[in-house]
Amino acid sequence: MSEFADLKRRLKVWPKETMPGTPYQNTVYERVRLALLNGSSANLGWADLAVLIRQVLRWEATNHAGIPQLTVPASAPWPSKAEWRKCGCVAYGDSGTFELEAAPWQPQWLPSDPLSAAEQQIPRRTKQTVPADPSLVTRFGRNAYLSSNQAEAVRAVMLSPPGAIRLVVLPTGAGKSLVGMAASLLGIAESGGTSVVVVPTIALAFDQVRQARELGAGIPIDAWHSGLSRLERKTIWQRMRDGQQRVIFCAPESIVSGLAETLEGLASSGQLRAFIVDEAHLIGQWGTSFRPEFQSMSALWRKLRRVCPPERRFRTLLMTATLTEDSFADIQRFFGDPEDFEVLSAVYLRQEPRYGQVRCDSAVVRTQAILEALFHAPRPAVLYVTRVEEAETWLQRCRQASWKRVGMLHGECGPLERARTLQAWNANELDLMIGTSAFGLGMDKADVRAVIHACVPETVDRFYQEVGRGGRDGNACASLLIWTEADVFDAKNLSSPQIVGAEIGFQRWQSMWASRIDTPQWPYVNLNAKRPGVKWDGERNREWNLKTLLLLARSGVLEIQSGSPPGSVQKPGEATEAYEARRQEEQIRLEAYVPVNLLQSNPTTALAWDQQVETNRGDSRSSASRNWSRMEDLLRGRRGRDDILREVYQVPGAGIHHVGEGPEDVTLSPTRKLNCEVSANLQQMMAAGAANHLFVTYAANTPQRELFTRLVESLKRLAKNGIREIALPARWRTETMWPGALPNPLNVMTKTTPENFLIVRDLDEPDPVFEGYLAVPRVSVLPPEHAPAPIPEHLYALSRPVHLIIAPEDCADRFHPGRYIGAGTPGAIRLETLLNVLRQ
Repeated sequence: MSEFADLKRRLKVWPKETMPGTPYQNTVYERVRLALLNGSSANLGWADLAVLIRQVLRWEATNHAGIPQLTVPASAPWPSKAEWRKCGCVAYGDSGTFELEAAPWQPQWLPSDPLSAAEQQIPRRTKQTVPADPSLVTRFGRNAYLSSNQAEAVRAVMLSPPGAIRLVVLPTGAGKSLVGMAASLLGIAESGGTSVVVVPTIALAFDQVRQARELGAGIPIDAWHSGLSRLERKTIWQRMRDGQQRVIFCAPESIVSGLAETLEGLASSGQLRAFIVDEAHLIGQWGTSFRPEFQSMSALWRKLRRVCPPERRFRTLLMTATLTEDSFADIQRFFGDPEDFEVLSAVYLRQEPRYGQVRCDSAVVRTQAILEALFHAPRPAVLYVTRVEEAETWLQRCRQASWKRVGMLHGECGPLERARTLQAWNANELDLMIGTSAFGLGMDKADVRAVIHACVPETVDRFYQEVGRGGRDGNACASLLIWTEADVFDAKNLSSPQIVGAEIGFQRWQSMWASRIDTPQWPYVNLNAKRPGVKWDGERNREWNLKTLLLLARSGVLEIQSGSPPGSVQKPGEATEAYEARRQEEQIRLEAYVPVNLLQSNPTTALAWDQQVETNRGDSRSSASRNWSRMEDLLRGRRGRDDILREVYQVPGAGIHHVGEGPEDVTLSPTRKLNCEVSANLQQMMAAGAANHLFVTYAANTPQRELFTRLVESLKRLAKNGIREIALPARWRTETMWPGALPNPLNVMTKTTPENFLIVRDLDEPDPVFEGYLAVPRVSVLPPEHAPAPIPEHLYALSRPVHLIIAPEDCADRFHPGRYIGAGTPGAIRLETLLNVLRQ
């Protein structure tokens, strides 16, 4: 019996017959099963049922011929006929059950149905899987990369030199998280040490810990957050000092406070493996908001780099799905280093969303349109608003409309509330999430089918990021932007940066500087200082002082550092309890002090202030104006949406000159800074070769076990001498035993390479896309049966600093008809000769 037939039978007699305990493979049916299996009047309303049943009917209608029908009870909690009509369903019958059909949604206020592709879940992403390298197979259980771009990004990071800084730009769904986990857990990181991953919210930290633990089963991977007990903190600290805490996820606030001292100890001992910033495009946004911790984190990062032993410097990964000119400038400002910084990017427009938008004449009309969309949109769905109070209002509206499988997340939700809500969302206990822009950063729920905006985002980048919550599984999703002119007014105001005025900013800086605390290391300026004429203090005053400080930092006048000023010591004869009370009171007072490092002369006059700061103020205004113009162009239809998106995400300074139509239209940007050192023996042998390759020949009639014994030993020794890439027949990479009943040497080769990471490619992989890319020492192995065919032409064309081609001696010489490569080809050597040299 098909799953649809089983569901149809059970619905007809529910609740006399319950839903099956075994999950349905079809995710649309499975959502209905979970709702009815665990549902009650407290958590399941008629609107929840109506939307989910409609989704089943529409999925069947769009994927199979005919008009599907379902029979459901006519009594509560099921909808009435009128309620079914609200969801675009027609209900027939009056004898205790309804026969249901669902029609396509054709709203009068939209030119076409934006939901049909999402209802059908049409695959939009071309599958481009690439066989995984041995490290991923053995450590992560991954047999394939999602795409060649993901594969090359992982490889480029794993073979990057000590101290490398890599900005990784891969679109949503392209698998950038795997790049970070590979750097944290594979290669040299397998020997121990800690990698730190900084994420914008603790909710995202919890989500990524869950995913990371699935990859690294049994490996200590945790999130550092305020909810940890004293014992839990002590345990994590100890594991970090012992090199056993492999990955720690945290927010910027944690890294500059609770973890700073421990991380400095790890860095100085060479045990800090990687410093990873996820959602790195937010660096600039955080830097201009009320979170100076991100810039303090940048100062801590620089300090960690300084104290590292040169040969054990940690890698830095800055990862994002989108990159704009503004975010790139901020990333370079805070994490750039001309010697070590490179961009790895493959930027293309996502194919999953189908867009629809409409302008409404009033907020009342907009509310009606959004409710109509919610009654028809496939689940899971996300409803975005701008303000916290708007999220709360929409939650009440949804509950009044009888949706109970709905959650809400915004920036003011507490950590426990966020954790509970996200757990329910990930467990498919919720069908609809209402959120502000604080929801969704890095969230990896794959099957979101609809994203609805009940607001106007202030930038195209924010809009595209939020649309990106949908379709992560590669199947179609819907985007609806439903707005009013009042929304445009609000968004325009939000897009205008709140920049401190020149005169007031100078006065604030003078007040902070005058009340500073000087220490041998840094001056600490006082965020509680009040400029002349200010009558209010507290949080509002601190926020504007902080804006002033951030403006100076962005203008290059100073760097915000990390840490707190040293507290007082216990006085002679002072009771411990009295000292602790005084120290805690002092600590609260000192929290308002921020360490700074002046990079330019202190602007002690209004003229100096204006000269040092005004350029940045003007740049910020120009950038904000440009970003808003693009958003308004999108709203008004003045330019094509894709043209606007390409303009936003073309960043020539980062080498991103092309934004592709899809993943098959782009390749990862090249990198030239890789570990390519080989042994002196290998260098000497290559000197005898032709151009950049050396033929190593063997007799095709060599007894099988003898031949493959030599090959296995040669490959192991080549890896030890610096070979980091091997190409061989596809079957040889997967078979446990090689010809001659010998163990597959690839895992041993991996452990023998200098970085404990080996790139494995198929021999027939022409590799033209990556010509000149990942130019690492390579060996290509042709099997005995390849003879007498010539050496494949693409092997000659590959650009590698070292390239050994091991082949049967009676392969034809492509450039000398009638000659074999083993008979007079200049520079060719025998396999036995190679092995003898490598044994020395």
